[in-house]
Amino acid sequence: MNLGTRDYRDGTIRILVIVILTFLAYSPAWHGGFVWDDRHHLYDNSTTISPDGWYRFWFTTYVPLTMDLFWIEWRLFGMNPTGYHLINIALHALGAILAWRVLQRLRVPGAWFTGLIFALHPLNVTSAAWISEAKNTLALPFALAALLAFLQADELAQSAARRSSHWRYGLAVLLFLCTLLSKTAFVLLPVVMLLCTWYRRGQISASALNWTAAMCVFAAVLGVMTIIYQSGDAVSDLPPDRTSMATRAAFASWAAAFYLAKTLCPVRLLMIYPLWEGAPSWIGHLPILAWLVTLGLFWVLRDQVGRGFFLALSSFLVMILPSLGLIPMSIHRYQRVADHLAYPGILAILALVVATLAHTPRRLPAWNSIRPAVGVLVILGLFLLTAQRAEAFQDGPTLWQRDLAIWSESWAARNELGFAYAELAMDAERKRDIERAADLYGLARDQFREVNARRWSYLGAHLNLGNSQSALMRLEAARGDAATAEGYFNEAVASYHRALAIAPDYLDARLNLATTYIDMHRYGDAVRELRIVEAAKPDAWAVQYRLLLNVSSAADPGARERAGTAFIEAVDRLRRAASMSPNNREVQYQLDLANTMLARYRQALPEVDDLTGRVGAR
Repeated sequence: MNLGTRDYRDGTIRILVIVILTFLAYSPAWHGGFVWDDRHHLYDNSTTISPDGWYRFWFTTYVPLTMDLFWIEWRLFGMNPTGYHLINIALHALGAILAWRVLQRLRVPGAWFTGLIFALHPLNVTSAAWISEAKNTLALPFALAALLAFLQADELAQSAARRSSHWRYGLAVLLFLCTLLSKTAFVLLPVVMLLCTWYRRGQISASALNWTAAMCVFAAVLGVMTIIYQSGDAVSDLPPDRTSMATRAAFASWAAAFYLAKTLCPVRLLMIYPLWEGAPSWIGHLPILAWLVTLGLFWVLRDQVGRGFFLALSSFLVMILPSLGLIPMSIHRYQRVADHLAYPGILAILALVVATLAHTPRRLPAWNSIRPAVGVLVILGLFLLTAQRAEAFQDGPTLWQRDLAIWSESWAARNELGFAYAELAMDAERKRDIERAADLYGLARDQFREVNARRWSYLGAHLNLGNSQSALMRLEAARGDAATAEGYFNEAVASYHRALAIAPDYLDARLNLATTYIDMHRYGDAVRELRIVEAAKPDAWAVQYRLLLNVSSAADPGARERAGTAFIEAVDRLRRAASMSPNNREVQYQLDLANTMLARYRQALPEVDDLTGRVGAR
């Protein structure tokens, strides 16, 4: 009884140590903001903010469990990012605890210490401190729980309690399905399950093969769905990835080596790493051979050096294989590697290193006396590196400035920095803080100019530059500086035309160009651009489009009346939708935008007061 109590108390203390140190290391991210893709998953996602979004996600995305988590968090925290960060960190700590339990089940030396290192490893900060990567932190606990249930079932299958193993196998299948519905990058987990059963007994049972075959059915279906989604979710502003399979294989081998190096030496971490481009020479294909030879060597020497080396290295490669770029994904358009893509695999390498060091070499008996001190220093070092990395997630500008401090030539980071400034400027403009908005738009414009100079073919650079210049033009006009506004206007129009020269069907650029023309009272030019938009996509931007057409048709009373009527009807539909779904942030946003644009074009549209009254009366 005393022994059981002591074991329980020891286990509780170990869990608390992992949880407390994890939350302390990530404390700089507690009050971090929304960065990069967070807005697409949360406040700019109509399904997330919709009351029935939890249900619709199961038919519109390949990671419905993760999106349902965002749906729940949105109702709990809204626009307060702190809650999202705390839940993400808690999930990461839970993954570390389950990692300890799995390694303990496998009788891997230093299992708890490995779990603690995983919790504090800086390479995992992007997953735990970035709200959007809740995909990783939610999927990992499901994956490790599935592996734990599978190992328990495999043990029972070899004992007298064979029948009771079936429900545990079934639980493992269910947990694996939850893993895939959180993030399909864990699709090869069944292979790791079989490797673990082989590691323990040197063979794989028929029951293990049968149950993993069932898992592979789910893996195949959801894997294909992910490939289809990724091919349709490409970054439209970047050219498609047309690299050959041989080139992708070479890049994949380099990516695996990159993740191994960052696992062992987690320094100079970036949100966006340099893009590897061009076909590698024959030397660039050597890492493929190196990986194969190393795996083969560990297999041949499995009885001499132990099966753990082969298990660790093969599990590492298997878990990161779906993210190495052999199958093109949208992220590989602008970077071949990313910290969060390594999240499923680095645990295997950490376990191998710790287990190796846990075996005291006979010729180094002094190692026993210094091992605790070395362990404390390792934990302290990782803790400080993680806390330092977590500071970058305070807000968008801080995150991208950290990237540029390490790699000043990153056009992608500079573009995101400009966009982060522009978002802050829009918020300041909504609050009528014109001076701050102008300063922030100026900073955004400077970043987009740099991107434009470095990456001429990137459409986003021209569009973003034009948008920032157009915003500066508006603000200068509001402050009465017509000469400065005219200069910004010319720059904005030039930027939009550059984007349209590259892609004539780039409707965002064309619509923004029309808006800029209206601001300068060039209504004929605005009508010409709007007609092109209408011909290409008649239902696009219904309310905004009709209002813009109304304003730009000021010289033609008949056209103005027709556009005004269409505008009234569009706003009426929005108001009805808002009354039926008061929590639908997207509908409210569209309604606010219509009212803002009405106020903005009051002088150009003489009957605006009459229109407003008619809209309110309907």
